[in-house]
Amino acid sequence: MLSGAIESELIPELTTQGSHQNFIVKNDVVYGINDHYQLWKYMLENDTVELLGQLPETVDYITDVNDNAILITLRVAARKDVVELSIE
Repeated sequence: MLSGAIESELIPELTTQGSHQNFIVKNDVVYGINDHYQLWKYMLENDTVELLGQLPETVDYITDVNDNAILITLRVAARKDVVELSIE
């Protein structure tokens, strides 16, 4: 969606590109990751979507975009611990 001064506008080209990962906007280009872990970009000036590549399922989110480089944060290890605390 594009957020304008009055109301948001749906971008039909991006309806199949959504996911729980965040997206980033840089120089009128929106970068995101879809539910199939594909990296995509959407050019606002000509309303086109381009798939840039397949990412591993350990990807968390796009951190930054700089000219021809994209910084992406990956999950290296995930661990849950259960701790019991007792007050004496």
